Amino acid sequence: MKWKKSALTISTAASLLLGAVPAVSHAQQNDNVVIQQGNGAGILSKANYFGDLDPSTVVTVDIVMKIQNKDALARYINETTDKNSNHFRKYLRVSEFKAKFAPSPSQIPAVSKYLNSFGIKRSTYQDNQIITATGTVDQFNKAFSVDIQKASYNGKSFHATKKNPTAPKSVAENILCILGLSDYSNFKANSVKRSDTIAPEDNNSPVGPLRLNPQDLIKQYNVAPLYNKGADGSGQTIGIVSLSDFNSLDAYSFWDLMGINVKPDRLEKINIDGSTDWNGYEETTLDVQQYGALAPQSDIKAYLAPNTDTGFVN
Repeated sequence: MKWKKSALTISTAASLLLGAVPAVSHAQQNDNVVIQQGNGAGILSKANYFGDLDPSTVVTVDIVMKIQNKDALARYINETTDKNSNHFRKYLRVSEFKAKFAPSPSQIPAVSKYLNSFGIKRSTYQDNQIITATGTVDQFNKAFSVDIQKASYNGKSFHATKKNPTAPKSVAENILCILGLSDYSNFKANSVKRSDTIAPEDNNSPVGPLRLNPQDLIKQYNVAPLYNKGADGSGQTIGIVSLSDFNSLDAYSFWDLMGINVKPDRLEKINIDGSTDWNGYEETTLDVQQYGALAPQSDIKAYLAPNTDTGFVN
């Protein structure tokens, strides 16, 4: 998936977990401190705010907690890619991450108790890294001293708060950032469509990636020796993460057109945080078609999330 912002790779996930975003700074009044949001201040400051959002509107946010032993985690992540390390390709189970690096047992109850005091419902991920909180606009406005309004930017309409959220120091000092007080996102598909109107002999015919088919990729990545050993994806599952829906029939039609014998009924769509839209479906379709062609007997699970900060992280 080639989005203009990077996908959630190990490095970007590590940046989030290790606190690349400065989470807390001192506020100007009381004992409250500021908590960073997911969207950059530049977007929120330039947006046009034109009306209050209905206070009864239900919103869901992700509260990302700070980790423990972040230097040790950074070393471990690097060692999983070091062939000379004992930790090479030894990835942590959720229970192992939770025991060594998750927020301390006292941090989760402190934030949960604070949310409960405003009537905000919450659930916690197994690794204690994220608290998903659901409540009304009015409840979040009061809990974090924000003003969630209707807004627009670059032709997109969304809701957002120009003010950064704040909370008492005892709560905010445990939080890295809050995602979802705004549902704006500028993740954008970067696919290039091939023209159907250009004749093959035309000097303006596309070159490079626009001409590649699965056979080209098999040759480019030297996959043929694996096929010769019987490695065709049998018993394996490919996971694809996307912020746009796609038509499963398009993938099956492509494989049939390319003469690729694929496993039937191999595709499964899994919606995360509700439904997504079709903006950028070409990118998702391309991922499914090409990965599915390289491993024709594998299963494919496509995880589809809304094009928002919370959808991307979840």
